[in-house]
Amino acid sequence: MQELVTMGSRLETKLHSVQSPMSKQTPFRIALTADFYDESGAARYADFGLDRFEGHDHVVVSKFSEQVELEELLSTADFVSLHCPLTEQTRGLIGADQLGLMKSNAYLLNLARGGIVDEESLYDALASRSIAGAAVDCFENEPVVTPHRLGELDNVLLAPHSIAWTDELFRDIGRTACQSLLDLSRGQRPHGAINPEVLDHPAFDEKWDRVRNAAAHQ
Repeated sequence: MQELVTMGSRLETKLHSVQSPMSKQTPFRIALTADFYDESGAARYADFGLDRFEGHDHVVVSKFSEQVELEELLSTADFVSLHCPLTEQTRGLIGADQLGLMKSNAYLLNLARGGIVDEESLYDALASRSIAGAAVDCFENEPVVTPHRLGELDNVLLAPHSIAWTDELFRDIGRTACQSLLDLSRGQRPHGAINPEVLDHPAFDEKWDRVRNAAAHQ
């Protein structure tokens, strides 16, 4: 997101047409359309001047977030970040009408699936500077094997939606999962649990005792 705004700031200097949130530590809003998000993520942006998170769909509500309708989300947010699955309901969710609601200094981030954003409409919005910029790491047709039309523009960042495709990740996924199972079978706390409070719950202790007793009698 910071890289996207840095790109926008360079365009400001050249075009004198938009003011980027975050570039001058002004209050800004991040809006998400998603199944969920990490509540702690909001706090990480506080130092950058985050005003609030706005959410549409099944977003966790916290002191940083407020549930709003999609139209309000699009018209008030400085950053619209998409994280929802591609379904019949979300296909074409963001088209010309929705992009037209966004502020001229706002950014769209599609980190979800291709097909949620109409690419032709996004191209037109970026080319006309009706929005400040976009970051896209998923496309209607994947894999992208020829230069994508969005790549012609200077206010968009493109990525190949392949952050997970590394030898190290596939190696460590299996290693971590197996190590966690071994730890549990030995009555040890698995490393890296994202909800460690569960390990202290009486019901979990009861299940854990059964597993340890079964392992001891093998």
